[in-house]
Amino acid sequence: MITYVKLKNFKSFGEIEFDFRTIIKKPKKFVAIYGENGSGKTNFIESIRLLVINIMAYRNYYDIPYLIKNLTSDRKISPESFKHLTKQIQSSDFNEEICNSRMKECSEPTELEYGFRYTGSNDREHDTVYKISFTNYIISEELRCCTGKRNGIMFSINVDKAGNIDCKFNRNMKLFTMR
Repeated sequence: MITYVKLKNFKSFGEIEFDFRTIIKKPKKFVAIYGENGSGKTNFIESIRLLVINIMAYRNYYDIPYLIKNLTSDRKISPESFKHLTKQIQSSDFNEEICNSRMKECSEPTELEYGFRYTGSNDREHDTVYKISFTNYIISEELRCCTGKRNGIMFSINVDKAGNIDCKFNRNMKLFTMR
């Protein structure tokens, strides 16, 4: 369940946060989007669409034979395999989508942040934050998860101007466990 969305330099939004939580930070049970023509409703929906496209890019470019061949001994995806996957996504149609999502005539990076709450296999609620920053290419991505008292980065990707990818990958998190 999406709990909030922060947008910076995204389409018509300079900087804005949509918070779908109650005062005690629990997700609201019902959210409606309404506003005058030209107020940004469609652009907000486009920010959610961009998130879905990014998730689908990871799924579609998931090179299963390559990843299976390069699994670590504990059956998790190795950082090298994850870097390979990331390079595939960087060169995908997703780059065209991010270029079309930038605020016009803006030299600063576009930054998107999505907060989620989900119920895990132990029926406990977990908060997760996904961040992405881009210009005409992805500058950084990060997935952070908070499970009870534990808080950690599941993965962090940074790309320099030369296209070199620095990928930090938390082997202790179970997000990438193959079954």
